[in-house]
Amino acid sequence: MDEQPGNTVTDAPSGPAAHAARPRPARFWLLALAAATVVLAGVVIAGLRADPDSALSAPSSARSITVTPTVPLPPAELAALIEQPLDAGPLVDPGRRAACLAGLGYPSATVLGARAVAVNDRPAVVFVLAGEHPAELRAVAVWTDCGVDRTGLIAEQILPRP
Repeated sequence: MDEQPGNTVTDAPSGPAAHAARPRPARFWLLALAAATVVLAGVVIAGLRADPDSALSAPSSARSITVTPTVPLPPAELAALIEQPLDAGPLVDPGRRAACLAGLGYPSATVLGARAVAVNDRPAVVFVLAGEHPAELRAVAVWTDCGVDRTGLIAEQILPRP
């Protein structure tokens, strides 16, 4: 009898079929990815539930930032004012100038120099006065509406006398 072509029964393969074999991701990496996801979710949730006082401040807090004001002229220019004529703008009037200095607490101060300046696009005046000690000068920047009741103080600075 001749063998006729047909189905032949063979032993079962020892592993999965070659056409179905795909590399599987290692379980370690799947577990590591899941753990990282859980940790990240925890951090995000904790950040969202954080105390509002510790959160980033709102833009309105910029109004409460304090910066030490400075006289708007460098020390060399301030010292040079004592050799120049007074340029006190509206405070050139001796009565207004005296009222301003009295409001600042310097009623008997001698003005050694002055210059009209602009601070934040507003007119102001920088006065150079004698300091408490002979080797120093006091520079005071004020708004032009300075007076006994309104000091208008912008900044104050002590500098060495040249």
